[in-house]
Amino acid sequence: MRKRGFVILVGFLVAFSLIQTTAAHVPLFMAGGHSLDEAVPIENPTKSWVIYSTIDEVDEPHYFYLDMQVGERIRLMLMVPIPDGDQGFRPRLALMGEGLTNMSTPPENLEIPSGAQVMILEPESLIPEYEGFTPTSFYVLYDLDILAPSTGRYYLAYYEPVMSGNFAIAVGYQEIFSFTEWVTVPFTVLITHLWNYQSPLTIIAPILVTLLLGFVLVFWRFPRLREEQQFLTWMGITIGLLFIASGIFLLYQMGLALLQVPASPQIAITIIFGTIPIILGFLTIRSFVSTDWPHKPRQLILLFILAISALFLWAGWILGPILLMLTAAIASIQLLLKLRTSPVTME
Repeated sequence: MRKRGFVILVGFLVAFSLIQTTAAHVPLFMAGGHSLDEAVPIENPTKSWVIYSTIDEVDEPHYFYLDMQVGERIRLMLMVPIPDGDQGFRPRLALMGEGLTNMSTPPENLEIPSGAQVMILEPESLIPEYEGFTPTSFYVLYDLDILAPSTGRYYLAYYEPVMSGNFAIAVGYQEIFSFTEWVTVPFTVLITHLWNYQSPLTIIAPILVTLLLGFVLVFWRFPRLREEQQFLTWMGITIGLLFIASGIFLLYQMGLALLQVPASPQIAITIIFGTIPIILGFLTIRSFVSTDWPHKPRQLILLFILAISALFLWAGWILGPILLMLTAAIASIQLLLKLRTSPVTME
């Protein structure tokens, strides 16, 4: 494994560490309650969440609630997919709680808590935006950032008086991810693209094409592998191609999104997140095309390092890193068994 590849990877990791993750939200996929009593809680409301949902029934409010302390920031942003926005989809959002300033007139069917004031957020314009982590494009209808005037429970209700469609509400401002939330982002990203009206075929096409072309290139570049009977070698090559496919997928989605909205500085985020898995994939494949990789302890250690890096850098949709750890573990066990009968040189 060449040092040049690791130098490039380290360079991207440094750039990654400098990214300002002001648009990083933990995704949730859920609907609000059908009444005030059935309102769905938004836990830890200062944490940066984005709730993806759908309005199926016109002019029927759905409810969430969040518990705030006086002076805490209430940050709300409502977004809709580009197709819905172009068709005139304009959902409203009502924020209800003590001490708020009334804005506009609430609909008659809106349930209002006792003693609460109502702030109705109505879209005045559509602002096209690109989000670099997903990556995807959407319209921002409004962005609210205020301080909670009192300690207590605040209710959110969303509704649309004319038509149905998809929408997302971003809540909070603190970019905090648990281990599970971080490593499962690649899966939630796939669901996000479905929310944005992409077909399953559009989503998986770049993955399948990358894997197919990757196997063709490996066969062409390394003819001896056509006779290779080592299962672990081909498993490792497949894992490397899976890493590359996950990076190509992000860059492909970036291209689709930029067909709908203007470019923004957040494309740098996508480029970094897309390029790192590609580098990890090439390093992984380079390791496994070596004829004596199972006999080099140092090489096996590097495979474990690649697997852990891939897990945290969204390469291979979790499956790739887990399979790479398993492959390296099996090869390590086989090597330890051989040590009983013959010495192995540390390379």
